[in-house]
Amino acid sequence: MRSALAFSLILTLFCAVFVSTAHAAASVATGSSCVQPPASQDLTTLSDAQRQAFGLPRKPQYMSDADWKNILNHARHRFCVGVPTNVAATSQESFNNWAGNIAIGGGYQEVSAHFNVPCVSSSPRSAYSAHWIGLGGDPNDGDGNLVQDGVEADVDSNGNAKYYAWYQDYPHDKHEQFIYNVHCGDTIYAQADSNFTYSGKAYMWLLDVTLNAFSAQETSLANGSTAEWISERPTVDGISGYPTLADFNYVTFNDAAAYVNGGYQNVGQTNHNYAIMCNGGLWTCGPFSTQLAHPGPISSSGTSFTNYWDAGS
Repeated sequence: MRSALAFSLILTLFCAVFVSTAHAAASVATGSSCVQPPASQDLTTLSDAQRQAFGLPRKPQYMSDADWKNILNHARHRFCVGVPTNVAATSQESFNNWAGNIAIGGGYQEVSAHFNVPCVSSSPRSAYSAHWIGLGGDPNDGDGNLVQDGVEADVDSNGNAKYYAWYQDYPHDKHEQFIYNVHCGDTIYAQADSNFTYSGKAYMWLLDVTLNAFSAQETSLANGSTAEWISERPTVDGISGYPTLADFNYVTFNDAAAYVNGGYQNVGQTNHNYAIMCNGGLWTCGPFSTQLAHPGPISSSGTSFTNYWDAGS
């Protein structure tokens, strides 16, 4: 989601160079050590300490060995440097910008989910949408310190779709940090945790299963007051208020789970609120507002739900 062609070209060139480097070498140094996972090794045979050297997370306790092996087998090309964008996801749940589910009550150390990059429809004007999982956000139910990662699915002023992966450590990062370009329909696995994979640190891991590309970021501890699975209308530099919400049709969060108070819970098992996104109105969605996006019901298994696009503005 770039407002200028030059910025878009820079990001494209950056991604192309980094992918080429990842293919060419078993180890890449970018600032601090950025070691690529060994291409010929079964990564599930590594210890937690060995995986940590390659930026790989601990296995979630709820995940089967087969699913875990499948995920790690796709973690082949590591991206370590984020590039600031002009787009900002926020920690503020409000009727203006969030649609999805928010687990509340505190004690959250990890959150994760699978989802596909939604395919956005063309628009006569620039339009934006962010889809992410996060830990420790929503100040309405706790604290605003938030670690989050996900994808952006946007339309530029010429009607062209733009997709990229990002992370954001809010409020330390004022904007989304571009990681690499993704494509409509790619399968994403996103995970964020605090004092779990690495003691005394928060950790964000985003894997594009389709591209075999991943990013691992470490930062200061997050407040575990909440866990989130969200579709958002982000803020954009140079646009007053909120932009048009890109028509993403729908996005389904599968295997949505959180580690809380010493055990895993599916999204349906958590004490949670749901958010409906609206434009206008008085503090809440009502008769004077337009509904922009909403979450459907959580599945009977408690593991998945779908966010639906309703209107752009």
